[in-house]
Amino acid sequence: MKDTLVSVIVPIYNGTKTLQRCVESLKAQSLKECEFIFVDDGSTDDTVENFYKLTSKDNRFVILQMGKRTDPFQARKQGILAANGKYIMFLDADDTFIPKACERAYKTISRKNVDLFLFGSRPIKTGTISKQTLKGYRRYLRFENKIKGLYPTKELCQKLFFNETSFGFANSLAKKIFKTDILKQVIVKLAPEQYLGYGQDLYQLIATMPKISSIYANNKIVLHNYFLGDGVSQLGYTAMPIEKFSRIISSANTYSAIQSFLQSADLSEGRKQIALKHAKKSLLTSAQRHLWYLNDTDLPQGFVMLKNAWGSSYLDNMPINDNIARVNEFILNNSSICENIKTEIKNFLIDHSTNFNSKSISTTEQHPKALARLISPLKWVNRFFLKHCEGNKQ
Repeated sequence: MKDTLVSVIVPIYNGTKTLQRCVESLKAQSLKECEFIFVDDGSTDDTVENFYKLTSKDNRFVILQMGKRTDPFQARKQGILAANGKYIMFLDADDTFIPKACERAYKTISRKNVDLFLFGSRPIKTGTISKQTLKGYRRYLRFENKIKGLYPTKELCQKLFFNETSFGFANSLAKKIFKTDILKQVIVKLAPEQYLGYGQDLYQLIATMPKISSIYANNKIVLHNYFLGDGVSQLGYTAMPIEKFSRIISSANTYSAIQSFLQSADLSEGRKQIALKHAKKSLLTSAQRHLWYLNDTDLPQGFVMLKNAWGSSYLDNMPINDNIARVNEFILNNSSICENIKTEIKNFLIDHSTNFNSKSISTTEQHPKALARLISPLKWVNRFFLKHCEGNKQ
């Protein structure tokens, strides 16, 4: 029997909707010396049953069952510990690989003789997200394309990763192939006590990088299809239920786990500070961004949840932009607290600007988007939260 060259680890939870697409992409892999390890994280639907139906004739597929709901980090950990391949790749259950992904990744990392190979991804819009979001992801991929070439020493690898401009390599375990031995050494020492429902990729990458001594990056080798709109982090583009948002804000737990790891990590103090700074920015910004995808009636509770998770820093660098217009429209026209807030916003405009007159205030009442452009979003959110969310004081 031939040795397994590549193990692909796929954490899955209630993934029936996209399971077949993912499985078929793995069945089509040209490299036969692979194993595909699905780790079911306590699914409550027919995910496991459908997995067996789809893979019954292909012995490269195995499924590990966690038994109860944990989190994606724990699922990947079990997959890593069970892996038999010389190298490991990761795939989310709502994404796919091109047919030669494993073969090309294996040949490249073995030919370059490196610990980690970074390859490219292609975004695919599923119809549930905006064109603006797709355009934003493509801009991010263009940024990633600047990370290219061979980094043959540990110092160069750390300089690349713990860097003000390229930190995190997209914060994702996808689009990468690792030496299995390195991941196993790292993962057995990671035992976060808290639920890591979001951002756990970044945690694992930060913990792995001190062990990486060589990297090859070529994002023009596109092996991965990223389906925008199907994943947990994409649900908000239609309307995110408050239950899903509670998973997103567990990014605060991930940040705590990163802080704990860095205390004893074999890294310079400067690189630790860069990691903390950018991990916080990445994880908190993502939680803030998803806040605006809540239904209007869930927004007040969302603000409370965000502050409970992240504490006093919950509004740091809040990326509001045009999203505040929808919130203003809800506050001004639909809620029982609208009249109170409308009065407060009028007073706020009068107090904080010398350029507004009664006519402009009257206009903004009728056109919430105009109001959004006139007021300072962060100050408005602070006033909104303190008066109407924290403890439901009104």
